[in-house]
Amino acid sequence: MASANLTKAVIAGLQFNLQGPGTQVTWDTSLRGMGGTLGVRVYKSGDKSFVLSYRFRGQKKILVLGPIGSSEYKTVQHARRDATTRLTALKDDSVDPASFGKKGKPRALKGAPLVRDVMAGFRKGLAKLGKSPSYIVTTDAYIKNHINPSIGNIAADQLTLDDVTDLHEKLSKKTPVTANRVMSAIRAAYNWDRIQRSATRLLPVNHPNPGMGVLMNPEESRKKWVKKNQMPDLVDAIEAEKNPYFRAFIYTLMHTGFRAGEALKMRWADVDFEEGAITIPDTKNHSEHVIPVSNELEGVLKSLDHQEGNPWVFCGAREGERLVNYSKPWNRIRKRIGDPDLRVHDLRRTVASWMVNYQNASMTEIGAVLNHKTLQTTKKVYATVDRSGLKRPMADHSKALGDLLPFRREAI
Repeated sequence: MASANLTKAVIAGLQFNLQGPGTQVTWDTSLRGMGGTLGVRVYKSGDKSFVLSYRFRGQKKILVLGPIGSSEYKTVQHARRDATTRLTALKDDSVDPASFGKKGKPRALKGAPLVRDVMAGFRKGLAKLGKSPSYIVTTDAYIKNHINPSIGNIAADQLTLDDVTDLHEKLSKKTPVTANRVMSAIRAAYNWDRIQRSATRLLPVNHPNPGMGVLMNPEESRKKWVKKNQMPDLVDAIEAEKNPYFRAFIYTLMHTGFRAGEALKMRWADVDFEEGAITIPDTKNHSEHVIPVSNELEGVLKSLDHQEGNPWVFCGAREGERLVNYSKPWNRIRKRIGDPDLRVHDLRRTVASWMVNYQNASMTEIGAVLNHKTLQTTKKVYATVDRSGLKRPMADHSKALGDLLPFRREAI
């Protein structure tokens, strides 16, 4: 059996020996200790192919990888890389190196868990982790749109750092932040599987996390907010929308700084005009959030019709349901004002920026209004704020908006 350190020159010099055996292979000496060997087979016709010799579950096999010089195997380095990937699958007899899917990705044997199975287990555990509904919805989208289509059918224990890095680089070309979030979801899913009981765990407890080691894209905190001189154009664009519930929804965000998902779930039972307060029972921070209702905001809400049998403040198109999808009207607003980058969440930042720049509110007051809980020390500061003390900064903020927004209390 011939062997050599396969190089371009060595491979070019290999010839079929008419006096030799029918199968003539020269084995590469550079791949050792991996349970298999890469080689070059020379045919009587003069054609040459890379082959892989290995044992799978006690049976010796020789796999023809592909012709030398083909798009997959332009150089011996390409062949060695592919052989290394395939031989790695032999480590626990879960994947036959010959049973690879498209693009050199291993397919699991029947019954073996796939990446999509790990993601499904993680998805079921999100509620136990105390994640918010919005986080769960977003994670679902990452799994459905990015993870499962790209790597979902790879054997869970065969997913490599190269696989997830390739996915991250692909997503980074257009959506670098989404690329980071997808990587975080993969990491979290494998970590979640690791802490499960043995009966439900899909992978060995010491299995390495393939998402660790990916170089994340740098992210800058978004700072966009609507300035005072920009507000009239935004109001005109909002007023051009025919749906009163959508308009009121946007104005509520502009008055309160609520997260859009929290405001959409407002029920009339959460609004107390006598006490002058709105209660959001379940927020992103998993705590009740009570905020004062200013005169101007009261005017906005009282302008809405209460639909019989519909508990929601911002009613949807279907009977008894709430407003859900606001992307189309919001895109029309952005087009009218000529700012395609303005996001609904920027209105939340606008509340804080107005209170800082125009009402001289303290950071403690703003943190309490926005229900921020990030650093532990900051949480302690926010916790000491008396809600009654929020009435002044909130009233000042709404008063400043009052000259620019419709629905003043006096007009009711």
